[in-house]
Amino acid sequence: MNKSIREIAEELNVDKQKVYRFIKKNHINEVHQNHIKTTSVKQYDEAVQKQIKQGIFKNEAHQKSHHEAHQNHINDVVLDVVLKQSEMLKKELEEKNKQINELQKLLDQEQQLRMAEHQRVLQLEEKNDSKKKFWWKKT
Repeated sequence: MNKSIREIAEELNVDKQKVYRFIKKNHINEVHQNHIKTTSVKQYDEAVQKQIKQGIFKNEAHQKSHHEAHQNHINDVVLDVVLKQSEMLKKELEEKNKQINELQKLLDQEQQLRMAEHQRVLQLEEKNDSKKKFWWKKT
């Protein structure tokens, strides 16, 4: 049974343009042309329909495998970038942790120095207080 491009496209569940482009690309000729009003509808026999179906499905399978290979390559590149960024951030975090530890040590040292200084000041004040003699106080 002869079918039009529209009928073939509906059967294959693809766009009419896809069928039309395949026919043009492969120089496939219609077997019959019906003239309805002012338009003509090209008809294709079963052998041509089979050729169109095989060609479109083969092309789709090729495009799908190509797309999957391309997607896998993109995924590999993205994964590589993410791993490199992760490693860089890990190193950066280690460096920041070292800096924090160093600052903590410096802060502890400063607190110890302030404590020692405060104790010396208290000792000097006590010494000065004990040395002071007031005329109103009896010694």
